[in-house]
Amino acid sequence: MITLEELQKADLKKLIKTVLEKKDVLAQVVVAGISIVVLIAILGNPQGGQYRQEIQQLNAKISVIHDYEQGLKDQKLFLAALPKELDEDQFSAQIVDYASQSHVNILAFSPTGKKEEGLAKLSTVSTLQITIHVDQYKDFLMFLKNIEGSPFALRIDSCSLAGKEDKGIDAEMAIAYVSVKK
Repeated sequence: MITLEELQKADLKKLIKTVLEKKDVLAQVVVAGISIVVLIAILGNPQGGQYRQEIQQLNAKISVIHDYEQGLKDQKLFLAALPKELDEDQFSAQIVDYASQSHVNILAFSPTGKKEEGLAKLSTVSTLQITIHVDQYKDFLMFLKNIEGSPFALRIDSCSLAGKEDKGIDAEMAIAYVSVKK
């Protein structure tokens, strides 16, 4: 190894001769010199900042693409989690099934049509007006429980009860099915 004192005392011809004789030292000097030149070229180049700015812009675009893809995945998960779909006939049949399971007699049954709801009109609501009779209040509660616990998007929009002198309860109800547009 060459010391600093030896370098100060040595002449340039002797130094070059020594460096050329030791190939590993020569390689280290060449690599260090090239590294310094490249570093100066990158930092001193006015386009170096431009490249960094372009890289930042590309990274921002990649981030937006990733956010978009994540949004699509989240939307698919949301739509998959929505309640099961029903058409109007299935909706009516489902209410009749719940009534029979709960010992509820349907006296009148009238679909009132569809309407769109929400600010963006993303859902459609179908409504049934029904008049029912039950002998026992617990049967009426079972009917409500069946509707509200349904795997479908059913809701009770209105309900009015009237007790009968002879026996039982009559109720007028508006039951709705909500369908989300996919």
